[in-house]
Order: sequence, then C-alpha cells, then structure tokens
Amino acid sequence: MIGLLSENPAIKCLGLAQLSGAVVGNGGGDQEATPLVWNNTIFTVSNWSIVFAHDARTGKEKWRFDPEVNQQTVRPKICCGIVNRGLAIYENLIISAALDGRLIALDMATGKPVWETRHVWSQDSYTVTMAPRIAKGKVIIGAGGAEYPVRGLVAAYDAKTGKEAWRFYTIPGPGEPGHETWQGDDWKTGGASALVTGSYD
Repeated sequence: MIGLLSENPAIKCLGLAQLSGAVVGNGGGDQEATPLVWNNTIFTVSNWSIVFAHDARTGKEKWRFDPEVNQQTVRPKICCGIVNRGLAIYENLIISAALDGRLIALDMATGKPVWETRHVWSQDSYTVTMAPRIAKGKVIIGAGGAEYPVRGLVAAYDAKTGKEAWRFYTIPGPGEPGHETWQGDDWKTGGASALVTGSYD
C-alpha cells in the first residue's frame, strides 16, 4: 500500500510520498492512526507508538519521538494487535498513549516530553491502542486486554500535568451497584475493556 501511494503522481505533487514511508514503524502491526493537522503540521503515530510531526506543505519531518516500548516483553501481552489509533491535541501539547500503558505529553513544537504518567501495566495484560480523548481539560483513556483476565477501566488525567483525576472500572467492585451479579472473584478478571475512543459532545 505504501509503495503504491508513493508512485501516485497526486501524492508526489502534494509532497506526501516521503511522509507515507516514514511513519510506519518496525516490528509488525498495522498503521491505523488517524493523522491530526494543526498549524501547517501533520501529527501521527506508528504501530509501536512512535510519534511524528511533518510539515504539511512539504512532507519534511520536523521531529519524531520514540517512547522505546520494550517489544520483547510487551509483544506477548498484546491482545489486539500491534497498533496505535491516534493522538490528541491540547493547547501546545500532543498527547500520546504508548502501547505499554504509559500516557505521554509532548511539546508540539519540539516533540520533547513534558510529562509522562503510568496508566496501566502491560505485565498485567493491559495494552493501550486507542487514541486519547480530551474533555474539559482532562485526557480520557481506556485500555484493551479483555482477551486476558483483566478488569476493564477508563481513567482521566489532567492534560497539563498528567495527574490522575479519576478512574472508573467497567466491572463493579464490592459495594458498587451490580457487583452481586458477579460470582466470587470473577469481577477482578471479567474483561469489559474500553479499547475504542469514545465520543464527546
């Protein structure tokens, strides 16, 4: 697909041929991220969570950030494919969720990390493939992993600092409405992961 795109005269005319070949990471997996465009810059992320910024007019790479996901340890825990479905923009920040469970904010102009926080752990069989969503100054993010014994969740973080604001589990724990519908300790490993980016109006 990438090779075919690079031969397309329209793509060459737009200066995107070099862009299309640059954004696909190594190590397998699909390229599923939807690019974001802001201030004449295209931002996107590859399958192993490598973030890129390109000049929208020329296709020239401005910067890239590699979170250096440990492929050897994370790959066996990935339930849903080596993919990353996108980024979020908040003020001067690019917000990226790494496949290994970290949430990272980058300076939009330089690609340098501004803050990093731990959302989930891959050794607990969670992976993060969804694009973050911004709502009222918070980064909303879930996690995949329901093919394994996990407890689904959605959490919110302060977009400026990365501090966790709240965490909601999709399976009710002791004392929460609906917990009585789960037998024994099944609520701890019943899945119900939130792996698709939600909408916000």
